[in-house]
Amino acid sequence: MDRDKWELGNFLYTHLTQMQINEFLKLHWVTSKSQTSFRSASELLSFLDTIPKGPTWHCTKIEAKGYVMKDPIHLFYCNALEVTWEIFGNPVFAQHMEYDPYQIFEGGEREYGEWMSGDEAYRIQDQLPEGATIVPIILASDKAPITRMTGDIEMHPLFLTIANINSDIRMKATSHTWVCIAYTPSPEFLVHPNFHSVLEARVWHRCMDIICTGLKLAAYTGTFMSDPSSLTQYCFMPLAAYIADLPEQHMIACVTKSVSLISLAEQSQFGDGILYPPRDGKFTLRKLAELCKKVDPWKLQDFLSEAKKNYLSGVQLPFWHDWRFSNPAIFLLGELLHTGHKLFNDHPFKWCKEVLGDDELDARYHMQHKRVGVCHFNGVLHAKQMTGCEHWDIQRTIVTTITSAADPEFKDIGFTNSLFSELNDDPRYVDPMLDWVQRVAPEEMNCFQGLRSFKNHFLKGILSEDSSTAFHVTIKSDFADKPPNYMADTYALPNFPGALWTYIDTIPGDHPRLHGRLLKGWFKFRLQLQSRLNPHKFMPSQQVQGLPLSEKHPFGKCDAVLVHCTLPSGSTTVAIAQVHCIFAFSSRGSPLPIDLSHPLLYAECFAFTATLADQPEEVARGLHYFVVGCHSRS
Repeated sequence: MDRDKWELGNFLYTHLTQMQINEFLKLHWVTSKSQTSFRSASELLSFLDTIPKGPTWHCTKIEAKGYVMKDPIHLFYCNALEVTWEIFGNPVFAQHMEYDPYQIFEGGEREYGEWMSGDEAYRIQDQLPEGATIVPIILASDKAPITRMTGDIEMHPLFLTIANINSDIRMKATSHTWVCIAYTPSPEFLVHPNFHSVLEARVWHRCMDIICTGLKLAAYTGTFMSDPSSLTQYCFMPLAAYIADLPEQHMIACVTKSVSLISLAEQSQFGDGILYPPRDGKFTLRKLAELCKKVDPWKLQDFLSEAKKNYLSGVQLPFWHDWRFSNPAIFLLGELLHTGHKLFNDHPFKWCKEVLGDDELDARYHMQHKRVGVCHFNGVLHAKQMTGCEHWDIQRTIVTTITSAADPEFKDIGFTNSLFSELNDDPRYVDPMLDWVQRVAPEEMNCFQGLRSFKNHFLKGILSEDSSTAFHVTIKSDFADKPPNYMADTYALPNFPGALWTYIDTIPGDHPRLHGRLLKGWFKFRLQLQSRLNPHKFMPSQQVQGLPLSEKHPFGKCDAVLVHCTLPSGSTTVAIAQVHCIFAFSSRGSPLPIDLSHPLLYAECFAFTATLADQPEEVARGLHYFVVGCHSRS
């Protein structure tokens, strides 16, 4: 069935009754031209029944022998292996998949990025049959209420994806790479409150064991699956990562809150600068086996008493105990939302409030320059709801916001915290530098309607000399046929005509006619960069504005940009410039020189008030702050 017939059949099935479908199919226009491959509603329904329905949901009742629950609980789940088949074989991801471990080196430095570029991928691959493919499983869950005013039922929604899909695609909500595979119940037991949490954790691990049974079998014996290119792969499925908050991670690792999840360090040893051995899964299982031989796991009071002596939570059978290649010390990851952005909001941001005062901090954020694509806060103290995105936006601007009101040592704390979170956000790591890897495109490419990509201005835009930056303006300008004096008056730039003539005189050749040439201009342009980490990819374009004076913007609206300048000596430097206007010579008249045929910017560079040589104390601390001032052409 082709696409047109599919869309027609889907429309009929969705919007019409069976009687109406039959009446439509009897129309002369339909019967005379053989518009459809089905002749009745029943045939249409039979065609639809043959379409693969994907993973089905199951329900099973969960019981805890010997303990009474307040209400019966049921586990709703999909077969995790079937969900993995569906994700792995989705043709939308054909150009965004990785199947083999690899290493990237640049100048002797190794780069770490995707899961396949790590050592764990090589360790697992070395233990698999020749030609086998790793399908790393990523799970995520968070306890959440799923009903309101109907019992306040709490469950753990469980989500699954695979690490074969590139991370920049996998983390987009619109990619639909994450699939909800289960709702794990949170039961209430009619027992002493001291035993409630451990019984709930045991039920959770039992549910996870049921959900992941197929994945565990595939990790041991492998399974054959079709990849997005319809090629058959022999796949093994280790648990590569489990994303959860800290309390849930302790529940997964089956340890108490007083010890580290991934090392043998105890709470009193945190921060002592010593590297402790990893808390290997085999170590935890060995402790549990010894404990279960000594005490019956279902004699909770005695079992918990002995478990706490070994820093164990009381769960006797972790769901990962028989999952090959799965180790909590490896698959439990630090969560950036809480360890980075939320940490900033709970601690350094509160310190900033104490130093500046609530009103002063709000006023400084309100006065900040507004730029398209960057979150602007009218006030940050009375926001009703703050997500991780808002915490990160505040965190990126806090150092400059508190400048001149805080001691240098206090600014260092804010800078270090922001730098730590920024490094955690990096998708790739090296020692100490990142660079790019060139990939060979396949000879044959399967074409599907895939994910929406960014517009590539490198194809038709104006490129910088090193082709690392693309500039784009609309075909139709915002104004046209204006003399230079118009620009001087509209943008309050009295030196604009003189600066323009000076620039024309630097162009080789004699161009007297250009002094009377009219100008056209734009209020904004788009700037697009190559990814610093992946130069074979490009970043989303950013809008740069240069608006004239108006009632809303009495001083204009001029965005700042970084400019790489080439000095007469041939060396390069970086300047910070404020874009005042975007303009070009009118194309009517004699042909323009190449250097004048593209749009031009009138920008004023900021002047640095001090250099590194003038700030030895900051150089010693390893933190470089610079204060800049406006620098206008006289």
